Amino acid sequence: MIVSDADIAQNSTVEEEPKLNFYPNRLGAIYPSKGCYIDHDTLEDNMFVDIEFSHLSKEETTQMVQGEFDKFVSQLKKNGIQIEMFEQETDAPDSVCTDWFMTVRNELFPKGVLILGAMKNKQRRRERSQKLIDTLEGYYEHIIDLKFYEEQNLALELQGSLVCDWKNAKIYCSLSTRSDIAPFEYLIEELNKISQLNTGKEIKGISFTSHDWDDNQIYHTDIMLAILDKHILICSDMIKDEDKRQVILEELSSPELNDNPREIITISEEECLNMCANVIFCKDKNDNSCVIMSERAMINYHRENRREIKRNYKVIKADLRVLEKISGASAKSLLAAIN
Repeated sequence: MIVSDADIAQNSTVEEEPKLNFYPNRLGAIYPSKGCYIDHDTLEDNMFVDIEFSHLSKEETTQMVQGEFDKFVSQLKKNGIQIEMFEQETDAPDSVCTDWFMTVRNELFPKGVLILGAMKNKQRRRERSQKLIDTLEGYYEHIIDLKFYEEQNLALELQGSLVCDWKNAKIYCSLSTRSDIAPFEYLIEELNKISQLNTGKEIKGISFTSHDWDDNQIYHTDIMLAILDKHILICSDMIKDEDKRQVILEELSSPELNDNPREIITISEEECLNMCANVIFCKDKNDNSCVIMSERAMINYHRENRREIKRNYKVIKADLRVLEKISGASAKSLLAAIN
């Protein structure tokens, strides 16, 4: 069933006193009511988009994506995931992705932080919903706005650019033309100003560069890195500098550098190109540890990796094959933490 704008508006209420968690127990998604189609401005660095879909009309691709999205949301709800549906305010190709905003509320930031990102391409800047910003502003005491970096042709596309390890007070960023160092460092500085008002714990920003086997720059960190409760999924081969690679692996897993160290699951470049890192860890309403991913990701994990994930987590998967080929996005890109 396709969700109407009225249904979305009725279902878009954020709790006033959410429970503090390091991991999201509630997610937000933007329903593609106005359109989802190939953004030709992003083809220069998005290796996941299938240009064969470019011959289809906007109406055709939108209808196909809506069908997948309806089933995706239904699957999440059936598995006890609390999800808020937000209205797509503008007809921008990738509005279904949530890269332009990010919310944080946990033990480090108990009063909450709303972060507004800087987007590289003009089409993607149109994705911002002032209605959604106005809604969220009422529930998060602090706001960090990075949009001014767009005037300098710098970007930090939050949900894709950043992989956050709040339990260990770290944020990872693979630098690219969509993830510039200046806004990343500014964000870390601003988060630490807020943190000093609360726990005083310092947030550490960790940046690096990564490339695929054809030496194409990895434009979003969540293509090659994901943080779960007990594990790290990483394609360390994409970090070509061997010294830097070792530094990142130690930052991710060393007991000396982490209050909550995790075990590393190494994934291949082939797994990355099949969305195996574009997954999101969250808790369901019964506090079960869940990993949300696409069916494409699930079937393309190497056997040992798939077995380890299924042994430790409740896996929720959905068929997102059309959306993955049109937008180059997968499960994590569609969902935002709304704690």
